[in-house]
Amino acid sequence: MPRYMIELPHDADECVKALEELEPRAPDLLDGIYWGCVSGRHAGRIIVEAASESEARDMVPALLRDRVTVTEVRTVTTELAQLIDPEAAHPGIEKPFPS
Repeated sequence: MPRYMIELPHDADECVKALEELEPRAPDLLDGIYWGCVSGRHAGRIIVEAASESEARDMVPALLRDRVTVTEVRTVTTELAQLIDPEAAHPGIEKPFPS
């Protein structure tokens, strides 16, 4: 199943509300998020498995959903790193990762 990194930006005023929305809806999601709030950077990141980007996005409470960034991620070995084009306008891969 594909993996997605969900980035959850929010401001200080929304911080507690975001946690309160996550806790009852997806306590397992809440346990896996790494938060930067205590250092002043109000954002969290988590890697989830989901069938699609939209399924991963739907794991996030409605309060934050319109501002999250969902990115499909994979571990990269040196063999796969050769597929990455750092010169591209949007650095990424030239062709799909091998399965």
